[in-house]
Amino acid sequence: MTQNITRENLAQFYGSEGQYYHPIFRGINYTDGVKFLNNEGAGWLIDAILSHLAFISQVRRAEFVCIILTVEKMSTGRHQARLTFTDGNDRDLYVQDIEYTDFPLVGELKFFCVDKMLMLATEY
Repeated sequence: MTQNITRENLAQFYGSEGQYYHPIFRGINYTDGVKFLNNEGAGWLIDAILSHLAFISQVRRAEFVCIILTVEKMSTGRHQARLTFTDGNDRDLYVQDIEYTDFPLVGELKFFCVDKMLMLATEY
């Protein structure tokens, strides 16, 4: 199902008209681009990001959070990833290593969370 997650499809999201909420993490809203990822099979990623924004104290207290998903293809063909939460000034707030992921994009994908609104970096 993640075959629709391409850099080209994500590039269409800039600004955002929609505002959505997760049934569990109601204090944090998200945009059209994040909803697209959620609907296209990356719900695990959105859940991971929202849970960190809601429950990790140093992340939850920050007014601005930059989230970077870095996916690397291993020699075995599998993908591993790292979720890094920063304050936007290259100061790490929290890092989670992910041993295996089916996320199709290799490299970095950035998100921002500003005033409890999660968005793709292009939507900022």
